[in-house]
Amino acid sequence: MRRTVPIILLVLGVVSAVIGVGRLSFWAPPATLSVESKNLDTEAPLTLITQPVREFAGDGASLTVHADGKFRAVVGRAEDVDAWVGDASRTVFSGVDEDNGSFSVQQVPGSSTAPNPAGSDLWVADAQQSGEWTASWSSGDADDQNSWTPPADGEWTMLLATDGQHAAPTEMSMTWDNPAATPAAKFGSAVWWFVGALVLLIAALIFFRRKPRERGRRAAAPAAPGSRRASREAERGTKRSSHGTEASTSALPVVTTAASSDETLLSDDDTVIRPLAGDDETMIRPLDLPDVPEADTEDLADLAESEEYVGPVENPTEEDDMAGNDDSDLPGGPAEDDSRRGGPGRGVRWRRGAAVGLAASALVLPAGSAWAAPQTSVTVAADEQQGESSEADAHPVLVESQLQRILDDVSAAQAKGDKSRKAKDLGDRFAGPALELRTNNYANRGKGVSDVAAIPAIDGDQLRAAAVTTTSQWPRVVMLVTQGQNQSYPVTVTLEQKSPRSNYAVVQSVPMVEDAKLPAVILGSPEVVTQAPDQDGLAATPAEAANGFADVLKNSKSKWAQKFDDSKFVTQWHTNVNSFTKALKKADPDASFQTSFSVDSGSTKVLASPQGGSYVSADVTITTAAKPSQGGSMTLPGDAGKLTGEKETSKSVVTTYQVPIFLYIPAAGDGKIRVVGAAQQVTGIDLK
Repeated sequence: MRRTVPIILLVLGVVSAVIGVGRLSFWAPPATLSVESKNLDTEAPLTLITQPVREFAGDGASLTVHADGKFRAVVGRAEDVDAWVGDASRTVFSGVDEDNGSFSVQQVPGSSTAPNPAGSDLWVADAQQSGEWTASWSSGDADDQNSWTPPADGEWTMLLATDGQHAAPTEMSMTWDNPAATPAAKFGSAVWWFVGALVLLIAALIFFRRKPRERGRRAAAPAAPGSRRASREAERGTKRSSHGTEASTSALPVVTTAASSDETLLSDDDTVIRPLAGDDETMIRPLDLPDVPEADTEDLADLAESEEYVGPVENPTEEDDMAGNDDSDLPGGPAEDDSRRGGPGRGVRWRRGAAVGLAASALVLPAGSAWAAPQTSVTVAADEQQGESSEADAHPVLVESQLQRILDDVSAAQAKGDKSRKAKDLGDRFAGPALELRTNNYANRGKGVSDVAAIPAIDGDQLRAAAVTTTSQWPRVVMLVTQGQNQSYPVTVTLEQKSPRSNYAVVQSVPMVEDAKLPAVILGSPEVVTQAPDQDGLAATPAEAANGFADVLKNSKSKWAQKFDDSKFVTQWHTNVNSFTKALKKADPDASFQTSFSVDSGSTKVLASPQGGSYVSADVTITTAAKPSQGGSMTLPGDAGKLTGEKETSKSVVTTYQVPIFLYIPAAGDGKIRVVGAAQQVTGIDLK
């Protein structure tokens, strides 16, 4: 046993060291982990890969789509993708099943077809792919079509589709760096094996260095007369005598004892002889005691309570004495100086050493494989409506890259339509009053009326301000200020997206008036939300302000005039009306001139400003009726003649003007309403 235990400890130490080295090299975990999906039984036209899939792997991962032909890959906010998908059937990759090492997949039933997702303004990334395509989970360039990079906070979803009429790709795999394979993780896994090996090797070394004690300690003390031990010794002595072995005290070393002193003398064979207390007999103990470190008192106390340690016996029996437990009162015994004996006995020490080594090994037993064979589970789930996002999660409905792409498309459509003078060339980028204004302008220009002031160019490269709503419901509103290099005035642009599957369209573009001021606003302001025309807490509700502006145009002494800042547009309007009226009356004193105003309530768009006020775009229609006296006539000069084809008429001339306006309404008590932008254009002249 004395040599078996250290050998076992040595072997265990070497094995632990080999395992530690293996954890850093040939037994190290794989550098990457992966999951894949195969043979999904689905014909859904759309496939969605949600944010939890990306978050599970983190940056540095890659997703590979395996398709037979061309398909579309787009990325949008999760709520926008869900809204665009609507009731269409889809396959949703909602996460990764850690227990099975597979994708978590849901099949949501619905319509078997969907629109083609290409070109939607909801996407921050939109590209056509073909065959096998890999997208990386990266924190780099968001414009990289091969990188799924979140451009802003919030949840994002990747959508795959062919054309919406055929099944979308569902066969894919994802690979990411194994966190357990990093140098720090591998070293952390191996270090405990090295610690265990060191403990075991040290324990083995201690046992190899330990020298056996002679058994003479027990044998040195003479047996008591008449005891069983004395009988056995006598019997052994008789046997030795019969074999010619002389049993004599002459074999013992010569001892000299000083009668008047306790001084211990050494014999020639380096044996120390000490007198027994109360006895003339001597005990022989080896002088060359092993060098054993002192045992800690607390350790001994702990061991005294264990089953492995047997403390000194207070009243040893004869059997105890024969077993060698009768030395508690001996000089140098446990009761006097246990430290010389090295604390617990040898059996106790090797059991403790082995226990420490095995415990260290148990702490670092290698775990099983972290991944099972890749597989895919499919469940069927009912469609669920998305809940409203909280104010803390509010974010602009467009990020900068989306807004810039939309502006580029709008600018291109505007340039094409203005050049061809065909409204169809504006595509779906103009709607409502803005489309009507340009359509009428193109018609007027076809008749020789060259006024283009009411249809300013929209330069997407010169964005000066952007109020983008954080209200996620539809319709969504965005208000911008742009200014081209060749424009002497900025242009306010209002865009609206009516539904998830429609694109943003310009519903108003109007040049800013001279000396106009607009409170600053930048893309990303969380205070910008969509408001209703009857929004309160302002100097006036948006609906009231639009009607008040029309009333001021009708009558310069209107009560509303005091609620508006001075405006050169309004002043010029009244100047023109007064001049025309005077000229008409001078030519025909009995002629009449009347005006009427109306506001298209459906065209009024409102966004809250960061300063507490509101931005308002609206459309005012002005109708004038000039009627000559009975039997009289009027001359139709300039553009009026071109539009009617008449130079003179005795009929009533009814002229319709479209006046887009852009207002800033401050919070109640913060000032007057400002006219920021306005223009006027003749949309028709009728002779009645």
